[in-house]
Amino acid sequence: SERKYPYYWSVLGGKFVRHPKQQKFTVRVVDPKHPAMKDLPATFEWTDECYYLDNINPAIKPLLVTDPAKLDDPQKATYPGDRFGDALPLAWYQKFDGGRQFYTSLGHVGEFEQEAFNVLLRNAVYWAAGLELRSEEHPHSKVVPIAGRVLLDGKPLAGAAITFVPQEPEFR
Repeated sequence: SERKYPYYWSVLGGKFVRHPKQQKFTVRVVDPKHPAMKDLPATFEWTDECYYLDNINPAIKPLLVTDPAKLDDPQKATYPGDRFGDALPLAWYQKFDGGRQFYTSLGHVGEFEQEAFNVLLRNAVYWAAGLELRSEEHPHSKVVPIAGRVLLDGKPLAGAAITFVPQEPEFR
């Protein structure tokens, strides 16, 4: 994935190095107030690969982490070592070069059937697009339900809707 392009690393938030085998681990939400984390449990179990990155963009703000010391990885002394302490980032956000980026390394093994993953993707897409998830805070907003193929095998996500908030348009 574009391992030779430093600009891409900055947009993504880092450069892929390697990953240990797929395995079960605990995911922790570290910024529960971020809109992408809405309705996620504080911790949950996951089976996946944990990506190790270097050239981490210092602008990233981790949202989901795991403890790399608890991963089964015979090579972890070489990399990542103790670079991440007990908080290896699995998902983060940043504002970079005029846009909003959300990244997650989760999503390799049938997670599309898990509610937590769908909630995460839905919330992240709304946040990255600058859209509101709820209309209660904006009494003059218009909620438009999403129907049809949305992220999950042609099934609509439960309760998915876009809220349009009346405001002056911003042109960039």
